[in-house]
Amino acid sequence: MASLTIEDLTGTAECVVFADAYERLTDMLTTDNILFLTGRIDKRRERLQIIVEDAISVEEAIPKLTGLVRIRLPETSNGNHLDELGRILKRFSGRCPVELEVSPANRPDVRVRIRPSDEWFVSPDKQFYEEICGFVKEENVTLVPRKK
Repeated sequence: MASLTIEDLTGTAECVVFADAYERLTDMLTTDNILFLTGRIDKRRERLQIIVEDAISVEEAIPKLTGLVRIRLPETSNGNHLDELGRILKRFSGRCPVELEVSPANRPDVRVRIRPSDEWFVSPDKQFYEEICGFVKEENVTLVPRKK
């Protein structure tokens, strides 16, 4: 069993890792290692505690946690731009849905979301994320978390 303190930019939290989880995660639970933790909240004490059930490395986070890839297309998109986007999506073909977000010309306040058929689904990973961000810029890509 282990007791740990985790922190992010907003503060710290106390965690408990019971023996079965600790045995599986011991190599990952090191000082300064960046992880995504899953678990449940224990409210029985004065301070909230997280009971850690699993940990995911940063490298594994994109494929394991992404439930939808949302891509905002610039107003200036044309047929060539969409063809290139299609080639990228096909190269990373998989089971994760894609949603395209577009704004009509001269109406940046209006956004329409289009969900293409499953032939455009992707297998998101770090390489896909870097390539799609290079194509439409990082601020136009949202990895929507998978629902439980």
